Amino acid sequence: MSADSSAWNRVTLLWPIACMLVAFSYAEWRVSNVETELVARPPIAVLPVDASVIRIIDENPGIKAEEAIKRVRAAAERLADSGYVVLNVDQVYGYPIDVEARP
Repeated sequence: MSADSSAWNRVTLLWPIACMLVAFSYAEWRVSNVETELVARPPIAVLPVDASVIRIIDENPGIKAEEAIKRVRAAAERLADSGYVVLNVDQVYGYPIDVEARP
């Protein structure tokens, strides 16, 4: 076995290892960036305004619609004060049920 072939064998064996290290480093960098972006985004609450107002009116006979609307708005304000972005369900096309806020 010549010196050239043994050097070539070492290079051939090290090449896949070097590629794996580069790939893992890139993947770790991307995951770190995604985690940073997710932490920077505020949480979102989807508030079904119409359904909440109707539910409040159904549960409290004699309550005026204006009072039910005030309660829902107060719930939305509390969520906003807690750092949430509050969306009305009518403008959202899809969301997981666990982000729905029910006052």
